[in-house]
Amino acid sequence: MTKSLRNILTLCLTSALLLSCASKVQLNYEPANEVAGSGPVGLRGFVYVPAEAGKVKANQSQAVGAHVKGSSFTEDVADFFTRALQAELQKSGYELSGVADRNIAGRIEAFGLDFSPKGNRIDAIVQVNFEVTRGKETAFEYLSTATKEYRSVVGGKTVDDMLTELTQICIAQFLTEARAQDQL
Repeated sequence: MTKSLRNILTLCLTSALLLSCASKVQLNYEPANEVAGSGPVGLRGFVYVPAEAGKVKANQSQAVGAHVKGSSFTEDVADFFTRALQAELQKSGYELSGVADRNIAGRIEAFGLDFSPKGNRIDAIVQVNFEVTRGKETAFEYLSTATKEYRSVVGGKTVDDMLTELTQICIAQFLTEARAQDQL
């Protein structure tokens, strides 16, 4: 493939991705962690910090750089993340309970993408501060950060795929560390 043809293909694919960002993206999530656990756990939900600060809408990703506006989703980022953690906890063997000794909540500090102006790279980040409480006391806190550079949209990754993959990584990091510290 010639360099000019490759550049045209990259431009077309990037344009298609950017145009798709104008519509609302469905965030699909399938649990993927391998952590095993048991017992009741309460899930208190998450706060999407950039939305709370008025920087983005509750259903919008951050534009990490200045090259593109954040993508809009069919659900709020905090609701998506809560749903994702719920699915991972259930897959791991935990019993979700409204009344539990161990409760998980968190703050989503970053959930965003940056598209390279040349159209050949997308940088993505998800950063979440998890908190496990026992009673009214914080028993465990963990800041999980997942970043990845996607070299091209040619690989077939969508915005949903990218952010879902990083969400899976953050949750797996948290569950692994919480189990290692005997907090879950």
